[in-house]
Amino acid sequence: MKVSVRRREFILGIASAAGALPFAAVAQRQPERMRRVAVLLYANQSDPEEQALLAAFMGELERLGWRNADNVEVEILWARGDLDRLRSNAAQLIGRAPDVIVAGSAAARAALDETNEKPIIFVNVTDPIGLGLVSDLAHPGGNITGFYNYDFAMAGKWLEVLKEIAPSVSRVSVLGSRQIPSYDDWVRAAQDFAGPAGIEIDVGAVQTAAEIDEVLDAAGRKTDTGILVLPGSFISLHRDVIIAAARRLRLPAIYPRPAYSQAGGLLSYGIDVSDIYRRAATYVDRILKGAKPGELPVQSPTKFELVINLTTARELGLEVPQRLRLLADQLIK
Repeated sequence: MKVSVRRREFILGIASAAGALPFAAVAQRQPERMRRVAVLLYANQSDPEEQALLAAFMGELERLGWRNADNVEVEILWARGDLDRLRSNAAQLIGRAPDVIVAGSAAARAALDETNEKPIIFVNVTDPIGLGLVSDLAHPGGNITGFYNYDFAMAGKWLEVLKEIAPSVSRVSVLGSRQIPSYDDWVRAAQDFAGPAGIEIDVGAVQTAAEIDEVLDAAGRKTDTGILVLPGSFISLHRDVIIAAARRLRLPAIYPRPAYSQAGGLLSYGIDVSDIYRRAATYVDRILKGAKPGELPVQSPTKFELVINLTTARELGLEVPQRLRLLADQLIK
């Protein structure tokens, strides 16, 4: 078959032009690999506070350019308050080859027990060194880093605020989970403040819902008693039970997170956990872009909130001091 001179010149011209372009401009562009982020949680999926924290995390990821089901796939595994399920979930997610694991509070240890290779970012953890997650906050090394919530000295601040709103309190039961090794450290920190302040400390370490009732009922049988509720996944899981019992027994109680006061607890002073989750998303972004978790420092909280439930204060016959009213980030009426 003969090709005319004009047609031959035309074909050659196209080939020549194509050859002059960069290869990427003419070759079919390969789609970017979908990145995988696994979020391992001890909590219940139905907990509105947990859903709000996840929304903060996902919102920050999207702001950074990571859109779920577009260029990143975020999988959330809920343990629903079951430690065996938490460990099982941790083992399962390693088999799904995530690029990054985000582990909330109690889940961090379970994730690290399963892998020393996959990057892990822990969130809202107390005493990451004491838990054996890292050996140095500034230079964590290994495959894990993250964000911790409180120093133990916070126990003194909680007792100070509780005493200010309920001056008659002379005994405080420290309600916390026996599952966390830092419980004794919290008690010692509370005792350091309590002695000079004329407060006696009762131990209230629990492991079951029934034990929570026992500790609170015992506190309710004593006069001038208050409750210091410690942070922790197990305690948070039973938030509504604790709040209801404290109100029924007319026990002034201070809590570590705003969600407690918003649900009817007397007052809370603690970190803005949503901010912690947003900051965790920035670490996910950096790791997906090539950063090593061991080179990212463990970070402390930067935002704290005081929330007072005025309705509960009236129920308990307490007058909220003007100083606390002015300091409060939120007054619930």
